[in-house]
Formats: sequence, C-alpha cells, structure tokens
Amino acid sequence: MIIDAHNHLGDVDALDWHQSPEELIKQMDENGVDMAVVCPQAYPMTTVLEVNQRDNDGIADAVRRYPDRLIGFGVATPYGGPDKGAGEVERAIKKLGLRGIKLHQRLHGYHLIERLVGPILSACERLKVPVLVHSGDCKSHPAVVGILALAHPGLTVIMAHMGQGYFQEAIDAARQAGNLVLETSGESPFHVEMAVTALGAERVVYGTDTPFFPIPEGQRIVREAKISPADRDRIMGGNAARILGLRR
Repeated sequence: MIIDAHNHLGDVDALDWHQSPEELIKQMDENGVDMAVVCPQAYPMTTVLEVNQRDNDGIADAVRRYPDRLIGFGVATPYGGPDKGAGEVERAIKKLGLRGIKLHQRLHGYHLIERLVGPILSACERLKVPVLVHSGDCKSHPAVVGILALAHPGLTVIMAHMGQGYFQEAIDAARQAGNLVLETSGESPFHVEMAVTALGAERVVYGTDTPFFPIPEGQRIVREAKISPADRDRIMGGNAARILGLRR
C-alpha cells in the first residue's frame, strides 16, 4: 500500500492555491497512490476559530465521500487561547472522525512554544493521534519541533519537509526524540538516504505536499534514494499505515 502522508485540499485565491478531492484522487490514480492524508489549505494568518472549524468540516466531508482513499487531518491554532485550539482538536477527532492534526505555524503566525501549543499537543497525545508539523524557518526550526516532541513522549510528531534547509538539525532532533518522524516532501533522495542511515527507515514517511508539489516529484525523492526495497516500502506506506493504525 502506498500512502502519501502530506496533502492539502481547498482554495486560497489570493495565493492561487487550489485542490479538490477529485483533483487529488486523479493524481493518486495516475501515480499508484492508494491513500492520502489530507489537511486544509494553510490560509495565511488564520486567526479565527470559525475558519478552522469550517475547514475541518470540509476535510471531514471529503473523507466521508472518499473513505477508501482519503485520511483526514484537521487544523488547530492557539488563537483565542490554547484551550480553544485543544477544544477544536477534540471536536475534529471525536465528532468529525479525523485521524490527526496539522500545525502550520509559519503561515498561521505563531511560534511553537509549549505555552501556546502545549494544550493542542496534549489533546492529540491523549486522543492518540499524530501531529504533522511544518518545519524549515524561524517559527518552525527542527530543534523547536524536537523540544516539543520530547515534552510529549506519547505523541507521534511528523516533521514535514525534513527540516527544509535545516536537515542536519532535523536529524539531531530526531535522534533526541524517538517519537519524531521525518516526512520527505521538498527534500532530496540524498537526504532520504541520510535519514535512513542515521535513524532507520521506520522513522521516515513519504509525503508530497500537493498542490504545491506534484505527486511524481514527491515519489521521485524516495524512489531514487539508494535504499533497500524493504526500506522503500516502509517509507512509501508501511510506516504511515502503522502510525495511523491502518490495515495494510
């Protein structure tokens, strides 16, 4: 089973970001992807809880329409108080049936500090769902992601983009935090090889980050890596299935 662990649905007209469930599934069919994790589009500076709720409702609707193809992740932010973000995690997981949460602190305009996002992460830890966290800038430095992972040892934290320019720092963070997993979108085959050597293939998951990258590019990063077929299978779907509790 091939599982793409990082995709977005929805529209942001100002940035020309668009993807419907049908458009994503067409790409999946063309490239042999069985299932895909889908998150809302990361609206810049989305500070209103109602917007997050609307977007999470949209992801839940897409999953209801395509339950055999899409795996829904919601979004939560600390605006209005961290407890509101934690409450939206509870609603997204318990009421909507989503399977994880995405944090995009760069576009949403907050820092990854425990005081802000700790209640959101604690809610995910309690509900036993993973968190997919953007990485690769001052608000998203891998060392900070690693500190949060260490503070929540029962939570699986998936670091999107393998640090995106801070690759060695991402490796160092993952060495410290055994619950930190690296996701491959936007990186290179060489970085996949290095991550497998440093951490083991079980700590790496394949993702594309559509619509910003096409699925063939996301797959190339893993398929051109000089790793064993068994390790490639783990990265392309086995690890995500394990993290998400899916039957292969």
